[in-house]
Amino acid sequence: VLSARGFSAQEIIAMKSVNEPQPDAPCLEAGGSQTEDTGAGQDLAQSYSGEYNPNATPPPQTQASPERAPDPAPEPDPAPPPARKIVATATVNVRAGAGTNFNVVGQFNPREVVTVVEDPDGDWLKVKGDAVTGWVYRPLFDKK
Repeated sequence: VLSARGFSAQEIIAMKSVNEPQPDAPCLEAGGSQTEDTGAGQDLAQSYSGEYNPNATPPPQTQASPERAPDPAPEPDPAPPPARKIVATATVNVRAGAGTNFNVVGQFNPREVVTVVEDPDGDWLKVKGDAVTGWVYRPLFDKK
């Protein structure tokens, strides 16, 4: 019957293998009800729709719409806290790192106001002045 309807031998074999009953598995008839397999092997084309139309167009496939809502704008980063200022209490050496073992890269004069760049735990701060940025010993400064 399938070859008379225009199916090739390969298509027929593929359809029959799909339609083979599985052990202990119920079969669905064309109406969608479950029945015991009688071993009678129905025509695959008839068991699905009852009719075969070689000229029928397949149903349109639904696809995601290419247009989608734009992503919301990212939240702007909150404004950084105001820069913390400190005042040198004496002539202070500015060093390349946090410790006296680092080279001196500049100095701050007494009462010079500088901006704190980093404030890790401990006795050393990274600060920025008008001419130099580096590390200073915290006890040599007062809060502004």
